[in-house]
Amino acid sequence: MSDFETQLKMTFLEEAEQLLSDCEQSFMDLETNPSDKSVLTKIFRLAHSFKGSAGAAGFEDLMHLAHQLESLLVKLTEGKLQPTPEIVSLLLRANDQLAKMVSDLKVNPDLRFDIADWVEEIRDIQDNCSSSASPACTPSRKALNISGFEIFDEEPEVLAPVVHAAPLAAVAAAPQTAEAKAAVQGEESIRVNLRRIDKLVNDVGELVILQTVLYQYRSSIESPFIQKTIAQLEKITRQIQDTSMGLRMVPMKPTFQKMQRIIRDSAQALGKQIIFDTTGEDTEIDKTVLDVLSDPLVHLIRNAVDHGIETSEEREAAGKAAAGHVKLVAFNRGDNLIIEIYDDGKGLDVEKILKKARSTGIVGPNAKLTDQEVYQLIFASGFSTKEAVTSLSGRGVGMDVVKTHVAEVEGSIEIQSTLGKGTCFRIILPLSLALIDGMIVRAGGQRYVVPITAIIESLQPKKENIDFVTGKGYYLNLRGETLPVYRLTDIFRSNAEAPELTQCIAVIGRTALGESYAIAVEDIIGQQQIVIKSLGPELKNVPGVTGAAILGDGKAALIIDMTDLVQGFVKHSSSVRRIA
Repeated sequence: MSDFETQLKMTFLEEAEQLLSDCEQSFMDLETNPSDKSVLTKIFRLAHSFKGSAGAAGFEDLMHLAHQLESLLVKLTEGKLQPTPEIVSLLLRANDQLAKMVSDLKVNPDLRFDIADWVEEIRDIQDNCSSSASPACTPSRKALNISGFEIFDEEPEVLAPVVHAAPLAAVAAAPQTAEAKAAVQGEESIRVNLRRIDKLVNDVGELVILQTVLYQYRSSIESPFIQKTIAQLEKITRQIQDTSMGLRMVPMKPTFQKMQRIIRDSAQALGKQIIFDTTGEDTEIDKTVLDVLSDPLVHLIRNAVDHGIETSEEREAAGKAAAGHVKLVAFNRGDNLIIEIYDDGKGLDVEKILKKARSTGIVGPNAKLTDQEVYQLIFASGFSTKEAVTSLSGRGVGMDVVKTHVAEVEGSIEIQSTLGKGTCFRIILPLSLALIDGMIVRAGGQRYVVPITAIIESLQPKKENIDFVTGKGYYLNLRGETLPVYRLTDIFRSNAEAPELTQCIAVIGRTALGESYAIAVEDIIGQQQIVIKSLGPELKNVPGVTGAAILGDGKAALIIDMTDLVQGFVKHSSSVRRIA
């Protein structure tokens, strides 16, 4: 195989994945709106493009299977077949098969596939239509004009009327106005290897570090011209940084479309009626974060269908609509991406969860937990309230995977639930894994970086607001709320002498359960944009330490997760003492 042929095949396989993704979403739209002819026309164009490109690239098996699907689409477009759930399911399964073939061909372009069973199944549906319909349903030589494409069936007998699809014919026409041409040109794109983008982001990160060092020492430079140049360099560097980080940002839309398919298949498997809504599918997120997020979303969506939504009979008995409602929402809040999975099902049963946790030894028989603490038990490894194992759930591994994956990208999960009314899982994620706005603090002679998004507020405690509880330590009374106080020097077991609490700064944080706490530091040095650097093996698994950063003077500082630090400190301390 020549280099040209190899490049042609690889280019097609890359484009084919997007075509099949668009087809899958169009099939879902067809099932929702079977009378919308524009959806069928769009599917036809996608299928025809896929078949033609597959043939040009030399993938005969892909081309033949696509051709059979195209013949089926002819009958759907002519109205000789109706897009029933059975037919849509066949189209979706065939689309999955094509996607698998494309994936396998990317590994070995010379693979061949046996598609005889697929061809037979697709032809059976068409034959069933012909045998049960009127004579007008059985012309065997058909021509269908879809946006300039004339498609013929295989059996050469009677020529059928030509059907013109006007809506997309207009779309296919070239833009006539200068504004339309400019709009099309503005949407042009090129494929770039992700590794190149990663390298660019890393190099820009190094540039930001060097620029930060230079900016910090600008006051020691006598030349006004050099000082002005450094200030201009800072502005340009920030613009380059924002642009390079934007290259890694991708929309949530393909992931949302995948969830729609999962909802459909899961609902059919369980015999439930479910309405699925999405909001914020154009919200963008770092591709690395999105890749890690896919599995957690799958588990949460399946749990909403299986555990959350009741059967139609149960819902009607409870005074609810027969069809359940699942909603997936994404939006930005500060430097975080918030994803909410909501269902209007039965809600979380605190008593049932607690009883199961006690029976399996996850919590003690006399443990007293708040509702939020009980909710968090569902993330324990091996925990499940399902009595029987099904293909969808019951093994107790799904929610454990959710928490592990979300923690992997420095995210957190919150749960809100009302028994009998529904549940909302809220995933809070960083928009990017490479860059944060950080507050630089000092404790025990060392500097640390705390992400700005983790800080509720900071203040210098007054003596009258500090209380001491024997055997437990110091607490801060903040506007009527009592917060435990932890010294950062104690957490890191520093030997440096710590000042009085009234001479420290209290940095206020909040756990995923909504519990507030304070970490006492000696000083807040400032705030700056931080480029995150990965840790070596010595520090990689230290709880509460998420990375490192190079500060303006060229020296390193640890990036800390305050909540993990506090929880780890309390968990591993046999006697928690805070020394004032």
